Amino acid sequence: DELVFIVGQVVEMTSQLALANREAWSGSGKWLYRWLESVDSGLAGRLTGGSRAAVLSADVAALTHVVTEVLTVAGGRLQEGYRLG
Repeated sequence: DELVFIVGQVVEMTSQLALANREAWSGSGKWLYRWLESVDSGLAGRLTGGSRAAVLSADVAALTHVVTEVLTVAGGRLQEGYRLG
């Protein structure tokens, strides 16, 4: 199911952004989770719980909430018409 791959990408990108927002070290695989947990264990737990719910029951509400939380700290969502120049 492609949802599993999408959730994986969302979790990785959200984790990377959360660590960058805090000017913390980043990583990949298990180290990405370990760094995030050391910086903000609550966020790591919410992200894990949200991804689990999305994969197991296709309920993306909790994951969407966590992603929005991280995006808000970074300045919010990109608006329509945004161009990377």
